[in-house]
Amino acid sequence: MALLDEGETTCCYARSDKHWITDPQGIAWEHFHSLGNIPVFSEAPDAAAAAKSAAPAAPAACCPPVAKTIESPKAAACCTPRTGGAKSCC
Repeated sequence: MALLDEGETTCCYARSDKHWITDPQGIAWEHFHSLGNIPVFSEAPDAAAAAKSAAPAAPAACCPPVAKTIESPKAAACCTPRTGGAKSCC
């Protein structure tokens, strides 16, 4: 799994701390914690707010990250069907 941390960002009418995680199937999932409202759609935080932030301000973004190809794990030998040999009793 891959994690993309956008940090504090603005999207739509909210100021949020945003992360994206890509699951084993390659699907990107967004996770965010809203920190407050902004009066103008996708307005960037002002310089004073950015200076107070410990992390560098991330550009406003509302789009998922670019998908990455993740290889599927190979089937383990214990999970393959058995041929011949003893059969279960029940």
